[in-house]
Amino acid sequence: MTQLKFKRVTSRYAKSQFTTIGLALIFYVLVVLYMPYMIYMINENASVFSLVPMSDTLVVGLVYVTVLVGTLIPFTFVSKAFKIKIKDYWRGTHFSFVDFIVYSIVFLALGTALVFATSIINMYIPLGTNAYIGTLTVLPTDGLSSILYALLYCFALPIIEEISFRGVLLRALGAYGNRFATFACAIIYALMQADMASMIPAFFMALFLINLTLRHKSITPAIAVHIVFNLFMYGFEFIPSDFLMIATGLIFVIYLLALYFVLTRRYIYIKIKKVDHKYITKLFYARPTIIIAIFMSIIYMVISRLG
Repeated sequence: MTQLKFKRVTSRYAKSQFTTIGLALIFYVLVVLYMPYMIYMINENASVFSLVPMSDTLVVGLVYVTVLVGTLIPFTFVSKAFKIKIKDYWRGTHFSFVDFIVYSIVFLALGTALVFATSIINMYIPLGTNAYIGTLTVLPTDGLSSILYALLYCFALPIIEEISFRGVLLRALGAYGNRFATFACAIIYALMQADMASMIPAFFMALFLINLTLRHKSITPAIAVHIVFNLFMYGFEFIPSDFLMIATGLIFVIYLLALYFVLTRRYIYIKIKKVDHKYITKLFYARPTIIIAIFMSIIYMVISRLG
């Protein structure tokens, strides 16, 4: 997904490229994080604004469109600016059904363990809402709205996030080295979450998805396992209390299988060659637009936490 050799460019050119990415991230934060929360809050206080409250279905539908538009527009802009062809995201890859099962099991084990650990920390140090769900926790999920919610969380989000972060952003930063691109993409993805409780799981899960993308030179495997994980997390919320022991047993089996796949090397985490890109890293995080995007994301986390 990224270029194999480090591309030498001028400092001025790199600054320009990083500024473009920062502008896209600012747009992303404003639309994907702030707007859904504003829609929800305005609807909850409709009487204050002399408005007629919207139905739950309309609220979720508006958020659905907002998240899609807020993600696709800025990252499409980055794709055009960096001359990245969308078809490159879907290039052919050797991804068998066995690979799909192995990757899904390991990803489920990693994700659930991180969410569980973060939830425990959240009990003592309040960080936010349910880990790895974020803004969507404020949405109503009754009747038809629950179907829209499920489609958004389980299918739409995994696809557009993989295209945007493991597709566009990874390729855009890949010209400066895979190691730099890997950690920059993981950090940005974590910071773009809706609450602090989601940041830790998001960072390590992003590393997994990036590694998978680099290994297969395609985002298809990442999309597949991301959908499986979100389906699992969504479905887990509806398990009756009488079946919690069975669900716990299922998770334990997933952990055992994941451990088996790792120990037998059916799953191998590829190592990324370490290259010294300290200057590029400083250049990236020193861009005013990148700083503003990160600051806006953190401010949102604080506001949503207090709200």
